[in-house]
Amino acid sequence: MKQNAISLPVLSFIIVATVLFFGVFAIFFAQMPTGRGLDFVFTIKGLKATLGEFSANDIARHEFGTRVLDTALPIAYGIAATLAIFRYFSGRKKRVLILLLIIAILADFTENYFNIALLNGGDQFGVHVMLTWVKFGALTPPIAMALSAWGAEILRFKRA
Repeated sequence: MKQNAISLPVLSFIIVATVLFFGVFAIFFAQMPTGRGLDFVFTIKGLKATLGEFSANDIARHEFGTRVLDTALPIAYGIAATLAIFRYFSGRKKRVLILLLIIAILADFTENYFNIALLNGGDQFGVHVMLTWVKFGALTPPIAMALSAWGAEILRFKRA
């Protein structure tokens, strides 16, 4: 841990708030006919099938969720992960994790653009699927490592 890093209670609050917000996001999109939003569909065939299940109301609901919730979520997980990465990592590892996080956030925002395009009759299925894979592929290492380091510190704190 670095000397001038964010305090553990503040970081914990931010991480827990982000996880709770993700819960709201997941519950919102679980109401879709397929039980998930387009952000969690990893194949072109799956995207087409998912969109085929949507009514006009589902499309409007999904577009709202994309514009509001899925704009706020990358900001929230970006802040939480960045603060944790800066607290627990240094040097090359920190730089690589931050770079992966930036790639994931950019992919997420770009994927949102294509969500809205697909919801409005677009046909960029391949681009959307590629962005979904890039987003999750780039997001997994920084989130996993940041949460693991935070969890390890929580466990050490509780034992002390």
